[in-house]
Amino acid sequence: MRVLAAWLLPWLPLIALAANPGGPARIDIFTHMGEPVANVAATRQQLGDPSRVQYFAIDAQVQLDAALSEELPPDPEEAREIVLERIQRLDRSQLARALQESYEGLLRARRYGLDRIPAIVFDGGESVVYGVTDLQAALRLHRQHRKAQPK
Repeated sequence: MRVLAAWLLPWLPLIALAANPGGPARIDIFTHMGEPVANVAATRQQLGDPSRVQYFAIDAQVQLDAALSEELPPDPEEAREIVLERIQRLDRSQLARALQESYEGLLRARRYGLDRIPAIVFDGGESVVYGVTDLQAALRLHRQHRKAQPK
């Protein structure tokens, strides 16, 4: 029985989420590419509606600028030609989607009044968990917060 219990321990948050399929109506995750949030795919699956979880890596445009500017020569005309070549090689639909999501994330973060990332926002701002990079841990904190609130 101990082996079974040890095996189940990491999955308990997901099992608990499945037992409460209602969960948060909406989860917005704000982070940057250097600090990804874990357990997003599993949570989307457990919620049954992937659209309830939005993930925003709000530094996509900074990453693009860095990639396009990497190791450019000092001559402005030569650098311009290299950047134009790099832009031509990009997958435009993927680039457009990444930039749109990044800017949408920045706008939404501003609307929520977020002052740092990573931040995980539940139900349109009902609660915010800062500094946590595991969605399951953030969900536990959110539930604890809800239980502590007077009804």
